[in-house]
Amino acid sequence: MFFCILFNYTILRDTKDVLVVTAKGSSAEIIPFLKTWVNLPMAIGFMLAYSKLSDVLSREALFYTVIFPFIAFFGLFGFVLYPLRDAIHPTALADKLLAALGPSFLGPVAILRIWSFCLFYVMAELWGSVVVSVLFWGFANQITTVDEAKEFYPLFGLGANIALIFSGRTVKYFSNLRKTMGPGVDGWEVSLKGMMGIVVLLGLVITSIYWGVNKLVLNDPSLPKSDHKKKKNKPKLSMKESMKVLISSKYVRGLATLVVAYGIIINFV
Repeated sequence: MFFCILFNYTILRDTKDVLVVTAKGSSAEIIPFLKTWVNLPMAIGFMLAYSKLSDVLSREALFYTVIFPFIAFFGLFGFVLYPLRDAIHPTALADKLLAALGPSFLGPVAILRIWSFCLFYVMAELWGSVVVSVLFWGFANQITTVDEAKEFYPLFGLGANIALIFSGRTVKYFSNLRKTMGPGVDGWEVSLKGMMGIVVLLGLVITSIYWGVNKLVLNDPSLPKSDHKKKKNKPKLSMKESMKVLISSKYVRGLATLVVAYGIIINFV
């Protein structure tokens, strides 16, 4: 699962920047506006929605409810939204707004101009934070004890590094494929369809493995059961109560500081 998740993330991470930076009428200055005014609100909105859904859905149903919209969107973008980009992007309106507001508003206007690319950018960003951090590690922590984690979590990290190698080679293959296309063929569209097809396929592999582990492995009567693996049901907390618990934890505050510092540094780089 981790291999497939990070394989997809590398492809999405490389593709999202190219899309928004090289699009006509856009530039690299769109990224700060995207992260602040689009990505951040959507991340907060997801957190609120996830908190509500976790109160009413089982763990398995919550996993499928979160991951399937990602898989559907990336398939839809590669095979529908991107081919129809000229028809669905309000280029004329964006030109009028830019002429009226001035070049200093290039970033915000570009978000409107290439809204489908920006939506792809945000969904790719959320794949890293949601599917990797929330879904995978939540599932790993659910079925793995602390003692087992010492043995298996380094292996998860090793699998992640292997995925980065293979995904990098895949991106390079599709980049070279564009060079062999004849005149009049949109090589970027062809390569995008190929990469999004792989993302969708591996997304279905992820859900299949998750289903198999839950149905065939965790419920296998031949496997030894131990009391320490059974986790007690914890009381349900509201969003406000959850935030109070997190803020009161010195450990969580330290993690938050690391994440914020990393976000600032990576954007500078």
